[in-house]
Amino acid sequence: MSGLLNPNIIQKVKVQFENNCISLLLDSYNQVLKKKSFKELTENDITVLLVGFMRNNPRRYELNISVDREIYIDSSDTYSGAASANKSPRIDLKYTTWKSNAEYEYYIEAKNICENNWKKTSVTTLINALELQKRYIETGIQNFITGRYPNGCIVGYVVEGNPDNIVRKINEILTGATRPKEHLTKTTKGGFSYCYNSTHPGKIMPILNHYFLLFT
Repeated sequence: MSGLLNPNIIQKVKVQFENNCISLLLDSYNQVLKKKSFKELTENDITVLLVGFMRNNPRRYELNISVDREIYIDSSDTYSGAASANKSPRIDLKYTTWKSNAEYEYYIEAKNICENNWKKTSVTTLINALELQKRYIETGIQNFITGRYPNGCIVGYVVEGNPDNIVRKINEILTGATRPKEHLTKTTKGGFSYCYNSTHPGKIMPILNHYFLLFT
């Protein structure tokens, strides 16, 4: 069992696994960008395209990683019947790998996000940028730092605007909610241009990573 392993070894395995998951995601993203324009697509449309490329990536087999879309996160109470399965949260992506007798999981929640209001060609209603930015916090950040979602990160699908400007607006919302210490800060991770992290002292997940993928 994993509990019999050296904790330092377990942590190194987890970190490497998480890095591999993000690497597969970015490989898939680069392949998807070669195909078409994505501004009109829903979150699910983009996610399933990414999953398709990840599933067909030979590196996934070398890394012994499985990837699944739209997964329920069931608790021990759910499995025992003490909690309703209808109340289990769902998340966009789940990665799984096995090392010795241990199983490791990593989760991604995806959110369409934009800097400014804009309109799809197929509808007359404006896409409200502020509402998407608030939703990013309320059903993305909050779900991770409160433990509703387990170990993982948030990926923003940028369908309009610039990621740095979007992050600035998200930070303004956090400031308005008296949460300035939780601002997203740009960082470098794997050489990716639009990677950020946020710190949440006292929360179940004190550090959360954010990746913004451009689909404009």
